[in-house]
Amino acid sequence: MNVDPNESDGEENAVSGTRRVPEHKLSVSRDPSHAGLQRKIKCDRGDPCGPCQRKDIRCSFPTGFKPRAKRQQVLVSDGYESKLDAISRKLDRISLAVDNISSSSQQLQGGSSAAHTAISSQVTPISHASSPSCNVRTGPEKGSEFEGDVTLTTQATFATDFLQQVVDSNQPSQTLPEIKSHLDALRKILAGKEVTADETRLVDTQRILSPQEHGGFQLPPVNLAMMAVQRLRESSRLQLFWRAEFHSISQFVEYLMTVYFGKPTIADLTVTHVGLVSLLNECGNVETEEVLKNEFASQATVCRQNLESILAGLPFNMPCTPDYILALFMASSYHLENCRISMSWNSLAAAVQMCQTLGFTRENLPKPESREAKQRRAKLIFYIHLCDKMLALRLSRPVLIRDGEITIDFEAFEADRGDGPTPIIAKWARFCNLQGRIYDILYSPGSLLQQDIQRETNARRLAAEMEQLFQTKSLAEEHLFESIGASIGEKQSEVFRRTDRVAYYSMRCLVFRAVKPASLTSSAFCDECLEAAKNGLEQHRICLSMLKNVETIVFEFYMHW
Repeated sequence: MNVDPNESDGEENAVSGTRRVPEHKLSVSRDPSHAGLQRKIKCDRGDPCGPCQRKDIRCSFPTGFKPRAKRQQVLVSDGYESKLDAISRKLDRISLAVDNISSSSQQLQGGSSAAHTAISSQVTPISHASSPSCNVRTGPEKGSEFEGDVTLTTQATFATDFLQQVVDSNQPSQTLPEIKSHLDALRKILAGKEVTADETRLVDTQRILSPQEHGGFQLPPVNLAMMAVQRLRESSRLQLFWRAEFHSISQFVEYLMTVYFGKPTIADLTVTHVGLVSLLNECGNVETEEVLKNEFASQATVCRQNLESILAGLPFNMPCTPDYILALFMASSYHLENCRISMSWNSLAAAVQMCQTLGFTRENLPKPESREAKQRRAKLIFYIHLCDKMLALRLSRPVLIRDGEITIDFEAFEADRGDGPTPIIAKWARFCNLQGRIYDILYSPGSLLQQDIQRETNARRLAAEMEQLFQTKSLAEEHLFESIGASIGEKQSEVFRRTDRVAYYSMRCLVFRAVKPASLTSSAFCDECLEAAKNGLEQHRICLSMLKNVETIVFEFYMHW
């Protein structure tokens, strides 16, 4: 029997996705001449039935009948089910730990927020999670400074991403819907821990900050800064009294360009401002034109104000990088120049901790470095070593870097000249070692419990080593004083020679102070201690008479040395 084309249309327009059903013959009376015509009509068993409705006939199937849902066979092995159960339990533990973040952090409320407030105006906090970070506006200070455990949040985020990768790597047919729902729920929990705009955040010290946008630092005009740098290159006097932390002027220019034309970090700002304060002050001291002299002085004051703001807002935790080591050491030197001994020690301790973490005190680093980078590192470690021993004696504390931790060959770096006079690195480094031993074997709590004869033996041995080292002259030492005399004149360079003598007799006096005097004398000091003190005071008197006719910078150098 032929099928009418209208019937095929009905078949094509049938609802897709339905089961194939057997064909049923229906009696359809279309006109009187074809009353008994039998035609085949497929019914989709819907309500209403599509084919029957288009044919304008009554559907013969009973109403309310619904096709049975297609059955799907789930192929899950016992081992796969156990793995899914383990993942589910881990997700539950992570979710519980994240929920406890807020409750545990509320116990840390209180304390001063001055440092956080100072730096929050300079640094834009960002999310510490592994998801893309977004800027958060800092609102008024309220609540605690610590609003969440960043480490735990990071671990939870990492676990979520890892599980998501595991699920995505499997075939969709092997992934249960419960796993995806748990992952979605965990992501919602992590997203709910994001701090809103009016909440305070931990300072992300690796966030790059811009002086114009964060903190509003007013920098000196770039032409004035470059003029000062050019004069520094041309003047040996400026190089003598400038920052010893830099291996070359080019190293300072790198930080300067980053601050003016790049996106500086806190370390870049600190290094640049310490260098500019010293450089602009020295340029003002040698400038003869009154207008330019006042401009140097005023811009140096601006840089000093910026530097004080930066140092007051330094965060407690900072990235462990060479730039931050240099910045912290320069901050320590700046505090020392302003007679802030405790603050200088704190900054130096942070720098030393980073040096030990990165292995900077070793001769060779795990990763290869260029010759210039090694020279910079060796010079920086030398001055940190020098400042460490000096401050430790002033504060009666053990040194931060033990002698056995430094394996750098300082003698090899005396031949590597940078900009400015080359310091007597090897000799001064050995003096630093002796300074550290003064506290360890003579004045530490353990050494004070030793017998008098033992302390006297140690003191005399240490004094003999100091005298032998002081009497030793090297070629580098002669070159240093010759360059100083050529820069500022022989009369002023004599102050530097006598400064070493004052420092030597002071150390010798301190060593013999630990020796108990003879029983026949009524003095509290031994004869060697009195002799060293007398010689030191005589050298100091001569220096004071010479300081009346020297420049201010030479006087400041003598007082701080």
